[in-house]
Amino acid sequence: MASDEIKIELVKYGRTTSLRGVPKLLSSDDKVLKTLWMASLITCSMVLIYLLITSFYKYYTWPIMTQYGEMIGDGISFPDVTFCNIDPFSAGYPSGLTIDSYFDFLKSNKQIIKNISANDFNLTKSEESFMYRDLLSIPGYISNLPKHYQIEKLDCPNFIVDCNVFAMNWLGTNIDCTENITKFWDRDYYTCFTLRTSKINIAHNITVKGLTFILNVGPPNYDQLPIRSTIVGSQTRGVQVSVHSPGSSPDLKRGFSVAPGTEAVVTIVQTKNKRLNQPYHVVDCTNELKMPSYPKEKYSRDLCIEYCKQKLIHETCGCMSNYLNVPPSVLDSVDLCGNFTINKANLSDASYNQSNIRNVIEGYLCSMDFLDIDSCSPGCLIRCEKTVYSTYIAISPWPQPALQLNLFGSYIYNCTKTDEDVKTRYSKYLQLYDDDDDIQIDSIQSVNSISELTQIQESLLVVKLIMKDTFPFYLIDQPAITWDSMLGIIGGTLSLWLGITVSTGVELLELVYLIISSYFKNKNKNSSANESAPSNSRVFAKVLSN
Repeated sequence: MASDEIKIELVKYGRTTSLRGVPKLLSSDDKVLKTLWMASLITCSMVLIYLLITSFYKYYTWPIMTQYGEMIGDGISFPDVTFCNIDPFSAGYPSGLTIDSYFDFLKSNKQIIKNISANDFNLTKSEESFMYRDLLSIPGYISNLPKHYQIEKLDCPNFIVDCNVFAMNWLGTNIDCTENITKFWDRDYYTCFTLRTSKINIAHNITVKGLTFILNVGPPNYDQLPIRSTIVGSQTRGVQVSVHSPGSSPDLKRGFSVAPGTEAVVTIVQTKNKRLNQPYHVVDCTNELKMPSYPKEKYSRDLCIEYCKQKLIHETCGCMSNYLNVPPSVLDSVDLCGNFTINKANLSDASYNQSNIRNVIEGYLCSMDFLDIDSCSPGCLIRCEKTVYSTYIAISPWPQPALQLNLFGSYIYNCTKTDEDVKTRYSKYLQLYDDDDDIQIDSIQSVNSISELTQIQESLLVVKLIMKDTFPFYLIDQPAITWDSMLGIIGGTLSLWLGITVSTGVELLELVYLIISSYFKNKNKNSSANESAPSNSRVFAKVLSN
């Protein structure tokens, strides 16, 4: 019988297999030992199944591990640095549209704005109040100014008083920073300045290790302004600083502020991040280098989302929001929502009617509808590889009293010869300053006089930016369980609990082969017997007939 042959092969296999415990179970005649080995096989099989299920579950959750360290041998790349004067109008407002005339225009039309908001757009009192306060603010005022308007009255010295570049040997260079500084418009700070350090590296064949800046934020501005509770724009005195990747646009919302009368030492750590793609992360990543909507801009996820929203706002509302970054490539060709000067340059003109105001409010409210949309997020992915610059800031008072007159002589004295306002502001310095004495030794004895010199602390500040290390760091995601390590885990588990190896698989193939061979041998044997049976019966019949 075929079943008997199969049983015989199975018994042979069980007695010779490498599966631990099976030969013992079949060859033992002692019932206690049989029970022991049976319990062992059942227990080991259950543990094995549990561990295999656990291992597969861990593997298909796609765990990752992150490696961190120094990229020895790789050179550092100093970031670009952007500075914005938080009070760009400290020395005076543009004569074309003073802030007083802008605020007076809004106040005189407050009731009209209120009526239009309630009757035409069904705004609640709180919504109308929020819109009015937003328009009656410094960003609202900046939105109504020409984007590249030159302010007639600037403080002396200029905003960037001094700039020095330091190479890898920590020695100063004679490089003129101003050649690599570009100006750009910003919705919160009007005019900002970016130093492109990559251009310095290429032009002078050096590696920038550090930068020092002396900046002038101008005199204190005592004009009373409305407070604006927002996270996107600072209302302190000083400068807003952004450290960002070379060639990228600054993100001033994530920058930091430095007050006048202080020295800020900014330590920069460069880290190259490498992120795994799906399925190791729920969200995919991208290798995009340029913005999908504005190809001239360097890619970053946060700016990609803002530029996507700006494009939708511009296509729908005909303007762009001053709550979001405006792409520099289209800055000159678009209007900002909430800009009353679009319709009339002179806001005091009596011909500026209710219809003009309604159009501005309509554009402003239209833009606000797009600020919270989520449709742009799926298309703006995190970069799979990017360079991140982390900053650590230490601030201390500056300058020490012994440097007051030397600073005055180096940076401000010449301004007192050409600017009466500066001369009046620094009159106490002029009384103590001797143009022929660079060190001002005699003035040190005038302790009371020196202690009254406060104008430099009110206007000037120092920012030092230093790369912390010689080599950049790396932060790389890697699979915690790869396919080869998964095979090792499975193989180790099988071998530990039941002794299952590759040879065991070959034994199973051998068993299948033997069973199939036995089946066909038995089948051929039966066929031969059936063929011989009729022949014998004919012979027997012939014998009987005879």
